[in-house]
This record gives sequence, structure tokens and C-alpha cells, in this order.
Amino acid sequence: MNHHNKYDSGKLLIKALEFWNWLIGKPDAITRENVAFNTISVFTIALLLVLLPINIYFGLRVVALMLLLAAMLQIYFYYLSRFKQRYKKSMGLYAGMSYVILTINFVYNAGSDGPTIYLFFLTYLLLIAFTHQRYHWLWTVLHIAVSSILLSLEHYFPLAIPIKSYDLASYRFIDLTTCFVIIIICIYTVTSYLRNIYEQEKSLAEHHAEQISGQNSRIQLQNNELKRLNSEHIKLISILAHDLRNPLNAITGVLEILTKDAITDEKRKRLKSELLYLSKNTSDMLSNLLSWTSRQIKGIQPTLVMVSPIEVISQVLNIQALLAAKKKIRICTDIDPQVEIFADFDMLELVLRNLVNNALKFTTVEGEIHIRVDLDEGRKNGIISISDNGIGMGDEYIHQLFNANISSTYGTDNEKGIGLGLFLCKEFILAQHGKIWLESTPGYGTVFYISLPLFDMQGKATSLVENTARF
Repeated sequence: MNHHNKYDSGKLLIKALEFWNWLIGKPDAITRENVAFNTISVFTIALLLVLLPINIYFGLRVVALMLLLAAMLQIYFYYLSRFKQRYKKSMGLYAGMSYVILTINFVYNAGSDGPTIYLFFLTYLLLIAFTHQRYHWLWTVLHIAVSSILLSLEHYFPLAIPIKSYDLASYRFIDLTTCFVIIIICIYTVTSYLRNIYEQEKSLAEHHAEQISGQNSRIQLQNNELKRLNSEHIKLISILAHDLRNPLNAITGVLEILTKDAITDEKRKRLKSELLYLSKNTSDMLSNLLSWTSRQIKGIQPTLVMVSPIEVISQVLNIQALLAAKKKIRICTDIDPQVEIFADFDMLELVLRNLVNNALKFTTVEGEIHIRVDLDEGRKNGIISISDNGIGMGDEYIHQLFNANISSTYGTDNEKGIGLGLFLCKEFILAQHGKIWLESTPGYGTVFYISLPLFDMQGKATSLVENTARF
């Protein structure tokens, strides 16, 4: 039963609030000044309707008639403001009517012995609370002036006040008590209303402050990221200018020797091989740079299709055959030709080319590289591993390996790079819903692993690998 009573009380409260909002208008639909005048009008109409029967009971017919006329005028002012949004005109008429009503009430309702002086305080409160600040000085001056004139008139010209006292003391008691209660209720209601508006504005300001603070934090983070990227780009340009100049100078020198000098066939063959090697190394560097810039500028998305790892690996090994032969490195493969993965062929080719090139670069002469394609334990992902018996690396270097750490790198035979390759590998593998990680021991070599979803007959991945690089 109590639950139903609380529910009914809640519904009544909601309906009362909805009705009140309908009476004064919603701030999001009309201006706040308009809402304020509507609030004044509702209070004034209620006050006049309460005072009307009291004055009829006391036999104050002139005052009662005046209150009835004032109530009708106030309803009209309210109509203009609430439904026609002509609150400025209504406000002026309301203020003028208030002074007329208070003057008549003072003259015909016992002067200073009646409630009129107290009603001056109430009308002043309403005008100050609900009108624009630029009018406050006007209401202050008018209230002081009108009330002072009426009190002076009563004091110096007593005959100007036809009704100076109540017929019965009980009438005065009822009139003043009623007026006092009305004023207290109005003061409480107005104060609560203004307090609620203040709390709402305060809450809104705090919310805006939090939003601005959050936006400032995001802007600061973006600014820091832009500074970092700008620093990387400047560093990249500087490194490129240095690292491209040396191989290009070497290529130019070789070409000059080949075109101008008389050299033996054996030396010519060696120089051509050196020229091809330099050109290929520079081409790989530029290829990584192009892939990186395209990814940065265009945000390239992968085209995921069925890919046979053996085809990609074969293409990569054909390209890397010259470097492997130059360093006399043996490349062994153990690949199941039936394995098909869900990947982007070009992205995977770039990743494997970088990893194989990395293995060749850091493997000593006459070393070995093993490339293997297996399935994981759940047989949902293909695992490509590239291992070498090169120089390996420590844990400190491994943790920063896949970052965009742009710097010149050198292999065991002084092969050059700029540190973009492995960063691209991570970016491209993550874009294909894959995972990349490595294991390495200084002096014994390194193993890189790539995990990509298998391809099923419906043309989709059998699983999506969590998009995180593992170190």
C-alpha cells in the first residue's frame, strides 16, 4: 500500500511540475526574461484572487472592485506574455498597474494601519527578482517615491484617507495575518525558485568547465602528438638526406667508372653487382618510406582476401636472393602449401620482405635463415616464423623495436636502414587483425612470429586475432 501511495505521490508531483512549466513556459522555448514575467504574473494573479474575497468580507467594495479589475488586467498581461511573447509591454503595464493598485488599496484600506506598506515589499521583491538588472534602479526609486508620498499624504493631509481604520479589530487581525502569510509564502517560493535556477546554472557551468577541461586535455595531447610527429618528420628528412646521399654517390661513382675507365671484365662484373646491390638497398629504403607516408597521409586500409603464404614467401625470396648470395646465407623453408590465410597480399609481402631483409642484414656471412609456416594449437590461425642465427638482441632493444624509432641502422655488412621497417610490420599486421612478436638471444639469433587468421570456404576469417603486438 505504501509503495502505491509513494508511486501516486510521485505521479502527482511530476504532473504538478509539468503544469507549472506549462504555466510559466520552458526556458528552452522562450527567453528567460519571458519566463520571469510569467512567474510574476502567476504569483500576482494568485495574490489578487486571495485578497479579493477577504476585502468583500470586510465590506471594502471599492478595493474589491479594484482587485477584480486588476486580476482581469493581470490575466490579460499574462496572456500577452505567455502566448504572444510580448513580455516587455506586459512588464511595463504590470509595473504601472501595481503602483495604481497599491495606491488605491492604501487610500481605501486603512492607510498605514492596513497591509499596503507590506505589499510594497512584496511587489518590490517580485520586480527585483524577475526583471532585468538594468530596471532595478527604476523600481527602487519608484517604490521609495510612491510609498513616501502616500505616507506623507496620510501624515500631512489626514482627510485624504477616507478609511483610516477597520470597523473591528478582528478585521485588522485577519487582514494583516492573511497578508503576512501571503508575503512569507511568496518570499519562500521566490527564493526557492531563484535558488533552483542558481543551482542549475552552477551545475551547467561546472559541466561546461569539465567539458572545456576535457577538450583542453585532448587538445594538449593532440598538440604533443603533433609535436612528436613533426619532430619525427624532421628527423626522418635529416636521416634520409644523409643516408640517401651516400648510396647515390656510390652509384654515381660506379657508373662513372663503368662509362669512363677501361676496366677488366671481371672488375666490370663486380662493379655491376655492387651497383645492383646499392640500387636494391636504396630501393628497399624508399619503398618503406613510401609505404609509411602513404599510411600516414591516406590511412590505407587492407584488402583482406585468401592468401597462400608460400606464394608471398617465394616472391620475397626471389627479391632477396642477391643479398643472400652476397653474404652466402642459406635460406631454408618448411611451408605447408595447403595453408591459406586471411590477409592483404601486398601488405603481407612488405612485412615478410622487411623481416627477411632484417634477418639477412643481421646474420653473419655463411649464416642460416629458416622460414616456417604452421598452424596454431587451435588450428584457427596461421603462424609464419622467420628465424636466423645472427647477432640477436637484448631485452632493452626488443621493447622499443616496433616503435617509430627513426634512426640509421646498420647490418653485419654495413647495410643501411632508417628504422621504419619493423614499425611498418607492426602497423600492417595489426591492420590485418593479426599479431607480431619476436624472441631473441644476443649472440644466438632472432625469431620473428606472425599470426594471421585462417581463410575458410565462406571467404572470411575463422578467427580474429587480438590486435596487439606481443613482446
